[in-house]
Amino acid sequence: MRVHPVHQEAQIKKDSLPRPPQTLQGRLLEIGFFVVTAVLFAIALRLWWTKQDTGIEWVRVRASAGSLVILSIFWIRIRALNAETVKALDQKVKERIKALEKPPEKTDHDA
Repeated sequence: MRVHPVHQEAQIKKDSLPRPPQTLQGRLLEIGFFVVTAVLFAIALRLWWTKQDTGIEWVRVRASAGSLVILSIFWIRIRALNAETVKALDQKVKERIKALEKPPEKTDHDA
């Protein structure tokens, strides 16, 4: 089955965008990444709660927690923007294919 060149070009562009994982393993890997980045903050909080926090560098903990929050917000926003981009690409593909398949309009000079 032949694929229209417009579809091929759009698919290449869509494949370059990070999108939500479609498999359970991919979703678990993504969740695991954020859990691992939160481990330092969680350990520091546990040590603080048990009053064993004498050796903790709170500046690093705050930086780690802040970067995790910023990364999470950006990641959610990037995924949403990429989903919108994919929808827009699909719409443009439909419009372009429709325009290519449409017969040329007749003008007064053709008569």
